[in-house]
Order: sequence, then C-alpha cells, then structure tokens
Amino acid sequence: MRPFLNLLKRFRRDENGAFMVLFAVLAIVLIATSGAVVDFTSMQTARSRAQTSLDSAALALQSRISIDNIATLKSKAQSIVTQSINDSSITATITDATVDTTAGKLNLVAQIVTNTAFVQLVGIRTITAHLQSEVTRGSVNLEVSVALDITGSMLGQKLTDLKTATNTLIDLVVQDAQTPTYSKMSIIPWSNAVNVGSGYAAAIRGAVTGPTTISSATWIAAAAVNIGGASPAVTKANPAVVNTSTNHGLVAGDYIYITGVVGMTNLNGNIYKVGTVNTTVTAVNTAADTLTTASPHLLANGNIVQLSTTGATPGGLSAGVSYYVVSATLSD
Repeated sequence: MRPFLNLLKRFRRDENGAFMVLFAVLAIVLIATSGAVVDFTSMQTARSRAQTSLDSAALALQSRISIDNIATLKSKAQSIVTQSINDSSITATITDATVDTTAGKLNLVAQIVTNTAFVQLVGIRTITAHLQSEVTRGSVNLEVSVALDITGSMLGQKLTDLKTATNTLIDLVVQDAQTPTYSKMSIIPWSNAVNVGSGYAAAIRGAVTGPTTISSATWIAAAAVNIGGASPAVTKANPAVVNTSTNHGLVAGDYIYITGVVGMTNLNGNIYKVGTVNTTVTAVNTAADTLTTASPHLLANGNIVQLSTTGATPGGLSAGVSYYVVSATLSD
C-alpha cells in the first residue's frame, strides 16, 4: 500500500505535460477565433450577392407598384432574388415591402442566413444579415404615341394579340398617379387612312372645298372613222400612230374612243387624246396612178410616200401630199 501512496504523491508533484492539457482546452477557442475571419468573409460575399439581387428585384418591380398589391410584390421579389442568388447555402427571405405611389417609390427589406464552417465549434451555426433596397422613379414627363396596324392582314389571332400587348403597354406606361409628373399615351389606328377625329381633321387637311353646281354639260360626238388604209393600221411607236382609211377631220387636242381593233385589243374601250395630225392621205389605187421609178424603190405595200418635182406631176397627183402604196412591184 505504501508504494502506491508514494506514486500518487510523486504524480501530484510532477508538472511535465501540463501545457498540453492547456493547449487542448484553448485549441478549440483558437480555431474558432481564426475561423471566424473566414466565416465573416464568406458572409460578406453572400451579403454582397444578395444585395445585388435585391436591387435587381426592386428595379424590376418599381413599375408595378400601381398595379400589384404588397403580397404580390413580395412574392415576385422573392422569386427574383432566389433565382438570382442560385446558391443553396444562402437562404434569402423578403421580409417587408412598402410603396409610395405618389413619389413612385418601392422599398424592399430582406434577410439572409448563411451556415458557418468554423465558429459552429463554439455553438454559432448560422449568421444572419439584414438588407434593404429602395428605388424611386425618375421625375420626368412621358408622352408616347402608338400606331396600331388594323388592316386586313391583322384579322384573327394577330389582332387579338395586338390588343393584349397594347393593354400591357398601357399599364406599364400610363401611371395612376399623374403628379408630380404625368404619363400619356395616344393610340393611332393605322389602316388605309388615319382617323384623327373631327377636332383635328380641319387643322391637318385645311378647309374642305364645298360642292359646285353644274349648270350645263356638252357631249362631244362625231361620226365613226374606220382604222385602215395602211399597214399597220396602228403602229407600235411611242406615241402610237393611227392610220384611217378616210379623212378623219380631227385636230390636235381632240379625244377619240377606239373599239373593234383586232390584234392590239388593249386599245379597245379606251379614250385617247389626239397629239399630232398628219396631212390627209390619198390612196394610189388606179392604173393611171401607177408610178415607175428609175431605180429600185424598195417600197412595200402600205408605205407612205410624198412626191416632189421641179416640173409637173403625173395627172391626178399633187406634190407635198402623202400617198399610200397599194401595190409595189419590182421589174428589170
């Protein structure tokens, strides 16, 4: 028994290894204190990401403060923030939303919770931070004009979609509160013509000329003249030349109506204005009116010729008058 008691006395007086016990106790505190720096840095990074996401939500939803209620704004903000952070280790919650429609202001409040890696050794498992973002609409007057295509090509689903899109645009642009700034939108239906309304029509187009009473009307009529006497009866020149078989009696500026043409049928049923009138033409069609040339004439039936001479012309013919060639022959 005495040897055992001596061993206990010697153990009580021995101080070797005492620091190891103290270090084991303090190590947990030292690790937690050093790790707190890492956890704090991680928290600040998460807070910065969450603040950016909250600012994005506030900017996106400011234009909806006159349309959506508080619950809807909070729900939409929560969806935007969660999707923007996209990190399961960060829990972000929208805790409050306040609006001021008169000033165009939206205020969002949120909190984030992140897990710790080191300070949980001393019992701190999460760190919480609070965030706030406020957006105020710029104070500027806004006027927008929208032209809507309502022509026949928009019938059916296209026109239905146009109405839906326009109503959405009106809700976004035209605010219920019109102070301190206003927002206006004009709708202009676009079709074959623009209906500006009776209040603006006179200013745009000017005064409307009133009707004038017709006191009398005169119809111009003349006897029909057959087209022919030359080939072709109507040339394809520009302007076209119309040949008649008899003296037509027309003068420049007269109007004529053509019908019964075979071949160039596009002339039929139209009214034309006479430009230039040629000299009256007489057909050369008798034996006495047969002319013989000293050299090959290269003429063809239907050509028009004029005679010029220093002496007397053959019997029945006159110089300076146009004649049709009825029968052109060549001989040695």
